[in-house]
Amino acid sequence: HTVEIIDAPSVLTAVPTALGLEHYKFGRVATLSRPYGEYFPLTPYHIIEGNLSLSLHTLILLDIEQEEGYMMSASEGLSILKEMEAKVGHGIIRSDTLFCAAARVGCDDAALKADTLDSLMVTDMGPQPHTLVLPGPLHFIEAEALINLASAPRRLLKDYL
Repeated sequence: HTVEIIDAPSVLTAVPTALGLEHYKFGRVATLSRPYGEYFPLTPYHIIEGNLSLSLHTLILLDIEQEEGYMMSASEGLSILKEMEAKVGHGIIRSDTLFCAAARVGCDDAALKADTLDSLMVTDMGPQPHTLVLPGPLHFIEAEALINLASAPRRLLKDYL
C-alpha cells in the first residue's frame, strides 16, 4: 500500500511544522487586517510585542476577504507591520528583523523563506495564501531548521548555532 502524509488541517499547526519551529514556543496568534482610511488597528503589533517579551514566536495570519477575492501577500503584510512600527515606535520591527514567510503550506507547491524584513518584502512567494511568523529566540535546532527548510541566511542565525 502507498502511504501519503497530509499536513495538519490547520494553519496553526501546519506553518510551525513546515518551518521546523517548536509549537509550544508560540504565543498568541496575530491577525493582520488591511487598513481602510482611518482604520489602522495596532493590535497585531501589541500581540507581537507581548509574545517577544515572553520569548515566544508569533504566527501572523494575513487578511482574506473572500467576497472581494482579496488575500494579503507576505510583502504587503510586512509593509503594514513596518508602518505599525513607525506609528508605535517601540523598536521591535526593524529592517533587519528575522521573519518567516510561508505560502500554500500543505500544497505540493508550498514555499518557505526566512530572512530579514527588507529581504522578504521583495521576495516573490508566489500565489497566496501567505502567512508570516516573527520568531522569538530560537533553539539551535529551530535555527538549523530555518536554514534547511526556509533557506535562512546562516549569518542571521549565527547567535543560535
